[in-house]
Amino acid sequence: TGRNGGHLWLNPNSAFEVDTTAELLQFIEDQRVECDLQKGGAAALTRREAETGVTYHDAAGDPEDAAAEKWGETAAWDESACRTRLQTDAFIAAEVYSDAAQFYPAKVAQALLQS
Repeated sequence: TGRNGGHLWLNPNSAFEVDTTAELLQFIEDQRVECDLQKGGAAALTRREAETGVTYHDAAGDPEDAAAEKWGETAAWDESACRTRLQTDAFIAAEVYSDAAQFYPAKVAQALLQS
């Protein structure tokens, strides 16, 4: 939906997610879909201070709950690495997912419908 979404955080221990993501990325490349594809990875950040005034409505077993899945070993940044790489003191740790990508999903959906 527009620019909301478009996050590809594949679980390297899920053959389905690995295969499906590879197929989608191959489609984007083969069809030359202009969707602002970024393959630079992503990081799940741990804040120094808890958020206040925010309510989440995640359901049990939410796919974003990494603890519910076996993701295997991921690279990690400590507090010093977070400060250096992100140039802020707001985060104390991060798990890094080097295979993650981001894109503009509405443009990919349009290309899929036209193919």
